Amino acid sequence: MAFRIEEIDRVIVLECVERLGVRAVPLSRFVAEGPLGRGPFPGKILLARHAGMAAKSREKPFRRMAEFGFDRLGDRFSRVEILRIAARIVLGRLDIRLHRSLAPHGEFICSEYVAKAYERIGIEFPWDGRGFIAPADIAADPRVEPIAQVRT
Repeated sequence: MAFRIEEIDRVIVLECVERLGVRAVPLSRFVAEGPLGRGPFPGKILLARHAGMAAKSREKPFRRMAEFGFDRLGDRFSRVEILRIAARIVLGRLDIRLHRSLAPHGEFICSEYVAKAYERIGIEFPWDGRGFIAPADIAADPRVEPIAQVRT
């Protein structure tokens, strides 16, 4: 998730990294150092926005999303949370519908973190009960519109 903070002229990326948990990093550093600080980001970065954002007053939705995102800074994954995420991934790949107890609660992979932030403003990405919400699921939503590609 990326937020433009005009007061400091920065775009801040909030991300969920397995070994680190939730962190904030300037977009420039995210691009230059990648998620683990080991060289440039290994892929393309496309900034996109859900079309539902245009129908809402920008200030309040962004604030609710930012509050959700920033309130989780420093949250680390526990071993139990990592096992639950792994179980969702494996069962989803086997096309097995998950029991509600395995649904994400407070543990996230990056795309579920984004999906939960959007839920705070009444926008939901479809989840069929199998596996997890992947970055490709968000990108495939026809209501998600690209706004810029970042050079890496």
